[in-house]
Formats: sequence, C-alpha cells, structure tokens
Amino acid sequence: MSVGIGASPKCIVLCEGIHDTAFWGGALHRLGCRKTRQGYVSQSGASIALLEEGRKPSWDDVRRELIGAQTQAVREIVICVDLDSNDARLDFGQARKQRKQSLLTVARDLPLRDGQSPDACWDASTLSAVFPLDALPSPTRVSVALWGADCPQAEGVPRKQTLERLVCAAMVAAYPGTAGPVENWLKARTEPPALSKQEHKAFVASYMAGWFAERDYKGFFQAVWDDEQIAGPLSRLLHDSGTWAVMERVAA
Repeated sequence: MSVGIGASPKCIVLCEGIHDTAFWGGALHRLGCRKTRQGYVSQSGASIALLEEGRKPSWDDVRRELIGAQTQAVREIVICVDLDSNDARLDFGQARKQRKQSLLTVARDLPLRDGQSPDACWDASTLSAVFPLDALPSPTRVSVALWGADCPQAEGVPRKQTLERLVCAAMVAAYPGTAGPVENWLKARTEPPALSKQEHKAFVASYMAGWFAERDYKGFFQAVWDDEQIAGPLSRLLHDSGTWAVMERVAA
C-alpha cells in the first residue's frame, strides 16, 4: 500500500509481511531510532514507514512509491528481497549488480532534473540508484535490502537464502548448542504435514518455540536484536551482505 498524503515519510521500506517489519523494527531501535504510532523516527528526526505488502514486494511497488515521491519528498525507498538461492556462499555485491537494470527501470518516463536519464543515476559506490526528481530540492535513493547469509552450510541453519537463514545463522553463532537439537528434531519427523511451512520457516519456528516461546513468531524477529549475543553476529552478517549499510542510511 502507498503512504497517505498526511504521513510524509522520509524513508519507505517495502516489506513482504510482519516478520520483515518486526526485524526492521528491532534493527532500527538498535540503531537509535524511536518508535511512534505511525512508525519510526530516525536519528535526525525523519519519519520511517515500514510497509507490509502482504506478498513479495515488486519493482512495480517501488515505482509506485517513486511516483508518489514527486509530490512528497522521500529520502530513500528500500525493497526487501529474499535471494531464495540454495548456495551457501554468495556474492551479495554481484546480486545487487544483477538487479541494477530493474532498479533503474522504475524511473522510466519520470521527469528527472535537467533531463537526466535513469541510466545515469546508478551510484556504484553504494550499488543503489539516486534519482533527482524534477522540482524537488533533494533526490530519492532506491536501494535493496538483501536477505541471506554468506557462511558455510552448518547444522541448524536452513540452506535457502532468506531472512530466516540469516536469523538462524546468527542464532547458531551466538548459541552453538541450539543447532543440534533443532536439526535432530526436524530430521526426526517421520513425514512433515502436507500443509507445513517451508523448511526455512520450520527452522526459525523451532528456535522460537525452543528458546523464545514467550515472544511468539513475530516477536522472535525482534527478540534477536534484544539479545546482545545474537545481535552481534547478526549485524556482522548484515554488514557482509551490504544490507547493514542500507539500514544505517535509513536510521540516520
């Protein structure tokens, strides 16, 4: 959904659902942002909107918000993307470069200052795009938050590159003793129910049920930021993927 006229956010983060928004909320709190009824407020006082699309966000969703930014100044639009690869080791920089053309295309036909082409708006230093929308004093940056973890495949960590793999990898790094019980329990299922969640969700739900049951499934994605032993490896994995830099820009 797009943000209403009265909200005037300075940053917009497009999320698939409540788990992404909970995870972002925990990260923003850690980065010094303040929670309000409308969302979050950055360190500099700018508002941050975490939008739940109810499905995987698309480039059309990014374009919708960029069109809205022509009349409401937006500092940054972020799209959250699960890589969904089964490769344990990934080049996140290359994954961002592979999305370059899709990212630049969201500004097609939009009036840019001095007739600038969208192709000239790529910022190689941050692997994002900076669009100087006509008649606005400051540009709008569009960037990608990639979910996944570049680490050797390990016990207790799902293989599929998603937000769930990222969180489980940090959990195992912080508390190695949790990996075996989760792995063994999942392997001991004689036959997972036909309507069971996908495996990466089964892993993260197992950690939640075993060690954070009082926080429920959504709360688990915030609880990982409240535990210093988990938050440390979590922020390091995000730094390695380039997504921590995106979060720091939003929070600034």
